[in-house]
Amino acid sequence: MRFRRSLIAALTLPGSLLAQLPNRGRLLSTPGAAALGQPAAVSIGVSSVNDDGGSLFLADLALGPGALRVLASHHERFASYGFGYAAPLAAHELGQSLAATLGGEISLGYYGTRFPKNDLVVGNGTSLNAHLALPLSVRVGLRDWLSATPYVAPYLEAGAAPSGYWMPIPCSMFTACEKYVFSDHYRTEAAGAALGMRLTMWRLGLDAAYGDALRFTSRRPASFAVSVRF
Repeated sequence: MRFRRSLIAALTLPGSLLAQLPNRGRLLSTPGAAALGQPAAVSIGVSSVNDDGGSLFLADLALGPGALRVLASHHERFASYGFGYAAPLAAHELGQSLAATLGGEISLGYYGTRFPKNDLVVGNGTSLNAHLALPLSVRVGLRDWLSATPYVAPYLEAGAAPSGYWMPIPCSMFTACEKYVFSDHYRTEAAGAALGMRLTMWRLGLDAAYGDALRFTSRRPASFAVSVRF
């Protein structure tokens, strides 16, 4: 009986993880270039934010075999910050212009919403997310100055997302009768895989990825980035 319960739990766990909505603390869907076997001494760029307007400043700094990544943005309606570390774990030459890389990336992201005082929201919703990804990529050298790197990046993550309730307020036929109050957080856990592509031209990198290839929800965790390597 105990074995059967353990087996049922093991079989149902992936489904329960896949069913959860993406945590907004997962700011990007694109991994660092170092996890794809393309580390640089210094790289700076800008990226879109998963499922949201606005953009993120990002910077990568070589550290050991990989690179440390820092993310930051400050917008009218939200602020987000993050840091992480990415590195190649194994690499194998498949041919004269083909190379496969297994990489690893661990990151921590913070996302906080901000509302005007006269808005029908009380408090600020904050999300925190820890993310572990293992990108498997194949780099195709098209020219000496041009390469394409498609990849799949299985991931596990855990964090906390905001929760709250609707509170009735005095109203009229011209005003709202409720406002939303952020009051607590709930735990989030998820597993899945991202699909993406990195195009490298000279020192310029273009990245695009969809963060949840194994599920489709109302939220669209896709991000696009451009960066320059030094």
